[in-house]
Amino acid sequence: MWPLFSRLSLAGMLLISPVAGAHDDSYFDGHPTPHGGQMRMAGPYHLEVVTDAGQLIVFVTDHAGTPLSTVGWRGRAILLAGKQKSEYSLQPWSANGLRSTETVTGDPDIKLVVSVVAPAKAPGEQARFTRLSSLQ
Repeated sequence: MWPLFSRLSLAGMLLISPVAGAHDDSYFDGHPTPHGGQMRMAGPYHLEVVTDAGQLIVFVTDHAGTPLSTVGWRGRAILLAGKQKSEYSLQPWSANGLRSTETVTGDPDIKLVVSVVAPAKAPGEQARFTRLSSLQ
């Protein structure tokens, strides 16, 4: 007979496993996002990327979709559009957003890597995106 701890551990894994796969890229691509952008998971955060007036905006929420304050955060985005590579600095903006200070150039079909660092949480988290949408 299995010890109680082993049985509880197995039960916990069985309960958690469906949730662990629920937040992969296909999950996010199949659900609407708050601002109409593409959403990805980055460690304990959900990042949603959109553009507005030529600037890149990254909205940050927790796994439950609750907006997180980005005061004191910093970020960086690397955008690949065709053979062109551009880098953007991201600064706190709005209640739960980071915004580029530079104008974003490139096609809507892109490869984008966003890195964010919360205060006292170095080295930070990273997510990859494949399209840009305008803010809704």
